[in-house]
Amino acid sequence: MLHAASITLTNYRLTTAQPGPGLTLRFDVTVNDVDLYMASLSGVLRLAGLPLRISLSADLIPDFLPLDVTLPRLSLDTVEAKQTLIVSPNATFTDLEITSHSVEPTG
Repeated sequence: MLHAASITLTNYRLTTAQPGPGLTLRFDVTVNDVDLYMASLSGVLRLAGLPLRISLSADLIPDFLPLDVTLPRLSLDTVEAKQTLIVSPNATFTDLEITSHSVEPTG
C-alpha cells in the first residue's frame, strides 16, 4: 500500500480487453488523501535529466519487514500499475473522452 497527500494522473486510460465491442476512457484526475493498493508499480523517474525505470511489487518486500518511507515529492512518467484499488474521499476528473472500439479475440 502507498499513501499520498495528492496524486495527479494525466492522460489516464482505461480500456476493456474482452473480445467484441469495447470502450476506452481517457481522462485527467487528481485524487487527494489517497491510499493505493496494487500488485506492482513501475514508471520512469528522471534523475539529473536521465530516465531511470523503477519497478516495485509486493513480492519485493517481505511481510515481516515494516516499510515506512516518506518522500516530499515523487514524479514518474509512463506509469503502469497492476490490479490497483484506489481509496480516497474525493477525486476530480477533467477532460473525459470516451471511445468505442472492437476488440479482436486473441489466441
